[in-house]
Amino acid sequence: MPFTPLHLWPGLALKALGGRHFSFLAFGIAQVAMDIEPLPGLLTGAERLHGPTHT
Repeated sequence: MPFTPLHLWPGLALKALGGRHFSFLAFGIAQVAMDIEPLPGLLTGAERLHGPTHT
């Protein structure tokens, strides 16, 4: 699954601790962008799904 909703739960905790100094929207966008990286590999049947930015 390209997008993992479980990644957002730590973001909620960080938002509660960080208040206005932590952007939940930016955190969510970053998590979705990172999870979408393997999508082209899944669609094309590539042997390696994750690139150098996904560890």
